[in-house]
Amino acid sequence: MKGVLLTAAVALLIPGLLVAATPTVGVYFDGLLHTDVEAGTIFTGHLFMLMMDNSYWVTGVEYGLYTPNDPVQDEIFVHSLEYPDNAGLAMGHPFTGHSITYWPPITFYPTGIELLVSIKFITFEPCDGILKDFPIIVGPHPDSGFARFAYYPDNELEEFDGLTSYLCLDQIATEEGSWGAIKSLYR
Repeated sequence: MKGVLLTAAVALLIPGLLVAATPTVGVYFDGLLHTDVEAGTIFTGHLFMLMMDNSYWVTGVEYGLYTPNDPVQDEIFVHSLEYPDNAGLAMGHPFTGHSITYWPPITFYPTGIELLVSIKFITFEPCDGILKDFPIIVGPHPDSGFARFAYYPDNELEEFDGLTSYLCLDQIATEEGSWGAIKSLYR
């Protein structure tokens, strides 16, 4: 009986560990997945990959950014892109499919977090208007249909989970509330 229980526990544990090890990519604003913006002001979002497994040495990524009005963005625009020193070839645009290569590879040592690209955005809409709870979603590259990365030495491909960032977040309560009200935010 103990052997059956041990086998069942290991069979359930391994997929849980594999899911927990899936890398994520998100647009971070000063370390957060949300920011407030002022109309006509340039603000920077940093596309970071989080990977706790240091065995991957990333040599390239492909992704796309999506907003509620894709494929046309009338609310937010990319002003410019700034790449890290190890970035090689960059093709495309964040909102229409973006691919970037890196050499030397990204190692994720020692923190597990690495910068892929810094994106300077600009918007002409105020936070109190159309931008309230405005999502920026990291998703698949439209040409391949995947949000993925290549890694050294054989340039094998793995997928990552894209995160959703928000402009002008209006979901956080500013007043004291009951525990039930707080729990209802997580349903």
